[in-house]
Amino acid sequence: DTVWASGKAPLGYNATNLLTTVGYGGDTANKHITTYYRKRVNVTSAAALPATLEFRLRADDGAVVYVNNTEALRVNLPTGTVSNTTLSSADMKAPAEDVYFTYDVPKTAFTDGLNIVAVEVHQSAKNSKDHAFDLAISNPNGTSNPTDIGCNATTDLHIGCFTSLLPRPQNDTFQIPSTHAYQFLAQTGDPLTIGTGTVKSNFDFTGYVAKNGTSSTEGWIDLNHERGNKTGGVSVFGVHFNAATGLWVVDSVGAVDFSTVAETQANCSGGVTPWETSITCEEDYPSTGDANGDGYIDFGWNVEVDPKTRKVKDYGNGPEKLWAMGRMSHENVVVHKDRKTVYFGEDDGLGALYKFVANTAGNLSAGSLYVLKLDQPLSGNEPTGTTGTWVSVPNTTKQERNDVKIFGSAMGSTFSGIEDVEIGTIDSQVYFTAKGFNRIYRFADNGTTVSDFQTYAGGKTYRVTSGTDVISEAWGSGNDNLAFDDRGNLWVLQDGGRNHVWVIRPGHTQANPKIEVFMHIPREAEPTGMTFTPDYKYMFISIQEPAPSITVPKTDVAGVTKIVNKSTMMVISRKEYLGVPQSVKEVAVLDRNVRI
Repeated sequence: DTVWASGKAPLGYNATNLLTTVGYGGDTANKHITTYYRKRVNVTSAAALPATLEFRLRADDGAVVYVNNTEALRVNLPTGTVSNTTLSSADMKAPAEDVYFTYDVPKTAFTDGLNIVAVEVHQSAKNSKDHAFDLAISNPNGTSNPTDIGCNATTDLHIGCFTSLLPRPQNDTFQIPSTHAYQFLAQTGDPLTIGTGTVKSNFDFTGYVAKNGTSSTEGWIDLNHERGNKTGGVSVFGVHFNAATGLWVVDSVGAVDFSTVAETQANCSGGVTPWETSITCEEDYPSTGDANGDGYIDFGWNVEVDPKTRKVKDYGNGPEKLWAMGRMSHENVVVHKDRKTVYFGEDDGLGALYKFVANTAGNLSAGSLYVLKLDQPLSGNEPTGTTGTWVSVPNTTKQERNDVKIFGSAMGSTFSGIEDVEIGTIDSQVYFTAKGFNRIYRFADNGTTVSDFQTYAGGKTYRVTSGTDVISEAWGSGNDNLAFDDRGNLWVLQDGGRNHVWVIRPGHTQANPKIEVFMHIPREAEPTGMTFTPDYKYMFISIQEPAPSITVPKTDVAGVTKIVNKSTMMVISRKEYLGVPQSVKEVAVLDRNVRI
């Protein structure tokens, strides 16, 4: 092989992300069926290797992998002897042709010193349009157990029950498991029905506010616009579920009136309160600007919205932003069920985590503010201790409130890019993302102190299992929005890397990961939101700013076809609950029980 051509992987032709192009013989109707690759690998001590090594293989369409002249893997090829004319068993189509599937090879395949890894990659046809090959060998990264989730994806109709998708690069479509259905609710440019104009762009937080705080069939969706039409904003959708059709209906669409508080800017993430309002968070943090002369710098606040009136919440002094929570690069907020305690963080390289405790339950206009300070620092983004203290933050005067970010960064521990904070539905612990650190952390809040501070997820590669296929996927950057369902599944929306919607199962640990992929997002886009109805049958989520050049149509469960090449909001559920007349279904179940 010393006279063979060589090059950096991935290798092939007419495939994505190639670094080296290989030839196919010049005749497009009669291409080489098989291409051969060899690599020298030096091993200092085979005995010191782990029991198995992880082989991550990308091979379009099939392959045999040999280690030291012995077959170690055979993928998508028939049994028996193969030759240079043997066709693969099937055509590897997108997205599988771009995926690195994971296999375990025992260390006994290797010897001390020089080892030869050889791979023959076979096409499915002589006129195959493309070819790709890459192989990585590394220490194993543990396992993920997709069956240990307390449900069966076929018989358990909970929204969190599904067979994981395989991690893959983004393409021109979005994808959810086959057990689920989706319905389009809105896109950028849809007309408003209240007031004039159209729905702005850059869909972000997608918060379902239940009527009476409990309804799973009627309420409002408060939709943030992170950068839409320069200033951002919030659109409010009045919605209800039509049981006869099994579909959601948008009754009204109108923009929130922020004119009473000098407008808003960069409305990023947010949260829903237990009293039928939502909180929108201003991520921008300008150094100056007081257009209305009220003594507060205009932007960099949490703002509470009443969706029924589409106005800023008035606690008796007229509409005001939530001054007592302080000014910073606000990104997210979660309100505890005690109706007094609020956690939030700031999306900044020196972002801090805060706790606000209202003086009066259900009234966020006044209260005490604290910033988290760990007793021991992080090292390599990992905690070196498990405890921390809530440090009191001055927030009484207008100047103190304007300067909370400065004080908090100086007094508290800092985490790069806190994108969301949520409270676990099962363990009641506090979870937050640090996007810049590629981590999700969690802790127990004991009042004035915290304990059990740890990395919950991130900072490593996880195995994701879908059927019989296994993929080792780097968690990467972009831990963004978080949402818990009632069974303790943590849904993680990724902004960065491949922009998946992940699900972390209850019982997950870094040593025994339980991580799956629920949704793929179109190229250039990120998933944003999400929230659930109180019965956890329906999920509301948005796709923010996909590539405008996308032309692939998608048809939802209502038969509506749209091209998802601009911000899009949708509702997702199990197929049994969306697009199916619920009243008819209930009668059918009763009839079956009578017959039994």
